[in-house]
Amino acid sequence: TYYGELLYDRFGDHARAIQCWKLAEQLDRKLSLPLNDLAIHYCHYGQPDLGLKYFERAIELDPDNPDYLFNGAQFYLTLGPHVKRMHKWDNDRVYKEAMKFSKRAVELRPNDYELWEDYAVNFFAAENFGVEADWKQAADVWRQARAAAKRPDHVFFTWINEARAAIRAKDEARAASCLEEALKLQPDSEVTKQLLAEVRERSS
Repeated sequence: TYYGELLYDRFGDHARAIQCWKLAEQLDRKLSLPLNDLAIHYCHYGQPDLGLKYFERAIELDPDNPDYLFNGAQFYLTLGPHVKRMHKWDNDRVYKEAMKFSKRAVELRPNDYELWEDYAVNFFAAENFGVEADWKQAADVWRQARAAAKRPDHVFFTWINEARAAIRAKDEARAASCLEEALKLQPDSEVTKQLLAEVRERSS
């Protein structure tokens, strides 16, 4: 499995990497990692139905792997029509299952800012499925992401996006407060200034 990853990532030898992963799969039917590697390859290179099958086998073997859960959310959100056909689900179900993956990933790795950011950003994908997101929950997730942020630019990003979610939740007071905090970090941010002016105008 690791040799396949070296061939794939370092040398770009996809064909031999795939051979390695399929051999690893044959040698150990309970090993999830080569299945995940195959899922990523096929989902990214034009065989999404096959990729999704490999992913679902991987997540069945290792359901509490945050990396697989992260991948699953991305697969479901970007390959929605294929997931719908495979499971005979509607858009609402596909979106909710994707969000379950994201939520579980941060529960398992609560100090990982990248997972929190991904979970929070995924709320904005709801419109691609014709679904109304829970924007109050989205704002709360951005707040939780901030607790895991280590870099000032990430902290700024959480404040401005918590504000965006609060605006959609029609909570102008919360949005204004978040934007004021964002401006403390980046006083020259024109986007933040514009959003704050719009929020204040609506609430006046």
